[in-house]
Amino acid sequence: MNQLHGDTETGVAVENRTLEAALKHLWEKARAAAGAIAELREENTRLRARLGELEDETLRLKSDSIRKEQEIKRLQAEHSQLADSLTGTSTFTNEEKEALKSKIKELISKINSHL
Repeated sequence: MNQLHGDTETGVAVENRTLEAALKHLWEKARAAAGAIAELREENTRLRARLGELEDETLRLKSDSIRKEQEIKRLQAEHSQLADSLTGTSTFTNEEKEALKSKIKELISKINSHL
């Protein structure tokens, strides 16, 4: 009967060590998972901030694009008016023609620098 009692105690001790090792292993995995979750949350925060920056940049670029398109349309209308006036019955002096050409080149240069 003593041997049965000793075998039972030995079995319980082995079972306790096995359970303890399993719990330790589970705790290590839980700690590693918590670390990974914390890192993913930090990365998520960084990515959301970057997304906000990119959205702001996109809006700014769209606004700039619309403004430049309006400027191009205005310059095209101005050019059209100047071209119509050059082909019309009014005559310009050579000085006036050169001034117009210079102005058109300047406007084209501004358009190109904005594109």
